[in-house]
Amino acid sequence: MLLLNSFDKKILFTGDIEFEIESILVQGEKEDIDFLKVPHHGSSTSSSEDFIDFFSPKYGFIQVGKNNFGHPNEEVLERYKDRGIEIYRTDESGLITLDIRPNEYDIHTFIREKSAINDIILNYGLEISFVLIYMLLSYYISKKNCHIFREWEDYEI
Repeated sequence: MLLLNSFDKKILFTGDIEFEIESILVQGEKEDIDFLKVPHHGSSTSSSEDFIDFFSPKYGFIQVGKNNFGHPNEEVLERYKDRGIEIYRTDESGLITLDIRPNEYDIHTFIREKSAINDIILNYGLEISFVLIYMLLSYYISKKNCHIFREWEDYEI
């Protein structure tokens, strides 16, 4: 586990802890945090009510994909929802980025399959332009060289 304090925002990275470790943690001094990496992919063996209440996060992040384990568990999701904690899930939101700056923070999500062409052009327009120009110049130069080469073939030495 890791508690990160960045620009007065606290982020708790929990890994795969379960009820046993959570019960030890809540015996310490209460610690309000801003962001929580939800333990054990939101499984039914983690995120006890005592744990959630002890840390009182504003946001939770669940790293989960398609699985046979039933993660995240619906009861666990309800525990967070009942407390007004906003949950972000990688299976629904794709890549989740937390950007913390001195006076503000942003949470960004990104799913590659759902990108619109406008988003791609806005985000990668310069790179796309460079590649297209490079391809056109390469094509032009290769055609020009082939033409010059053909002219040399016409001469007998």
